[in-house]
Amino acid sequence: MAQADTSKRSDASIDDQLAQLRDDLKILTNSVTQLASDRAAETGEEIRGRVREGADRVRDGAERARAQGQQAAERTVATVEENPVTSMLVAFGVGLAVGMWSRR
Repeated sequence: MAQADTSKRSDASIDDQLAQLRDDLKILTNSVTQLASDRAAETGEEIRGRVREGADRVRDGAERARAQGQQAAERTVATVEENPVTSMLVAFGVGLAVGMWSRR
């Protein structure tokens, strides 16, 4: 009879330990899931930030290119206005050269 009581207590102790182990495993699983979710959110935010930075750089570069193009056009107009005869002769010469080149 003493062995039966010891065996019952041992079985109950093992059952309790298994239950505790299951609970610990659930907690661990939830912690790992939360950690992975948090890391994914951080990574997504980091990627969005880098994309924003890249878009800003492209926008800035396009704005600089537009401004430089505008300045070049203004300088060209000013040069043509200051030297109309020379500008016409240069345009004629370029047109003649392109025409002769395109015949070949």
